[in-house]
Amino acid sequence: CFPPLTSMEVMGTRVEGSVLVISLRLNINLTSQTIDEAVGKRRKVVSGMCEDILLEAKKSINGHSWDALCRELNDASGQVKVEVQAHVEQQLSEIKARSPDDFNMDKVLLGEMQKALSVGSSVRLQRAMVLDQAAGSLQDVALAKATRSLATEWRRDERWEQDVPLKFEMNW
Repeated sequence: CFPPLTSMEVMGTRVEGSVLVISLRLNINLTSQTIDEAVGKRRKVVSGMCEDILLEAKKSINGHSWDALCRELNDASGQVKVEVQAHVEQQLSEIKARSPDDFNMDKVLLGEMQKALSVGSSVRLQRAMVLDQAAGSLQDVALAKATRSLATEWRRDERWEQDVPLKFEMNW
């Protein structure tokens, strides 16, 4: 039995009576990827991207804008931030849990990368979707209601942003 990535190189041949004798040399390539490594390469890229997005999201959640949001919601304990972070971790771990074979389909790779980027930017930009997710997990009923109310208000603003395209013209 030979280890993976072992090849046989023919060094010479000769005939001894009615038997063909083939001289072989075994070669082991220790630098080539295994099949599993090659298949998992795209998943590794997406997994690394998810880790980076999670770090950025945590930094954002612990920043001034989320602190201000918690003050606006009278959330002294920062429960909204805890729930947002839990949502982000859950979304990104679902992406990373996919089979390595899935990521070798271009459509899946692109879709999961877009999903991960969307999760990260939703936290950074404090989008209504993130507040809705947090509100659904909050134990404090009053805080959940205030968070949903703010999410509704933000959703109207987000729709307005989509409906009113901004044009910048530069006249030189």
